Amino acid sequence: MNKLILYFAAVSSMLMSCSTEIFDETEEIESGTHFLKVSTVSPDDEVLYPVHVYAYDASGDEVSTLDINSASDDLSMELSTGTYTIAAVSGSTDFSKGYASEPLMLAKGNVMITTKDETVGLTMQYAVAKLSIALENVPENIKNVEVAVNSINTKISPLGECSNDKEVKLQCRQADEEGLWKTDTVYVLPSVGESLTVTI
Repeated sequence: MNKLILYFAAVSSMLMSCSTEIFDETEEIESGTHFLKVSTVSPDDEVLYPVHVYAYDASGDEVSTLDINSASDDLSMELSTGTYTIAAVSGSTDFSKGYASEPLMLAKGNVMITTKDETVGLTMQYAVAKLSIALENVPENIKNVEVAVNSINTKISPLGECSNDKEVKLQCRQADEEGLWKTDTVYVLPSVGESLTVTI
């Protein structure tokens, strides 16, 4: 029985959008239930565990999930013969405030299940931007500084689809006595459009 090994990379709108498909059209498709072995890697070998993996059928319905807790995990999904989109998510997924304190990694790819011994390797990529704002020469009489960033998405699906853009507010803290104020370093989803508007 042949083993078909597939490797996929996903890139967000800062890093992610398209996927790769590799199908062996000469292989006879067997009906029934089969197993898909799933593994994850990243270009810098820094995958954020646990990784949550989702399988979507050709209709877009979620049909199976599994969690990978370490690089040594040897896990498989039980799937019927067919074509699936496999998505992987790790790190922070809560962007309800408009930002998160930890990064988010995503990966996805398409696979055709035809035998009982198939493998998919998902390459995790960061799907967020690191954001930190510093303001210089703030007058001494100013006691509170807040910045607002417009049009930041606050929701993202396992497939990397962003939505619910809104204004995100970040509190600044005084960093020194010379009028330097900074926000904490946070992670944000892709913005709507190609530019951001920052209001103080």
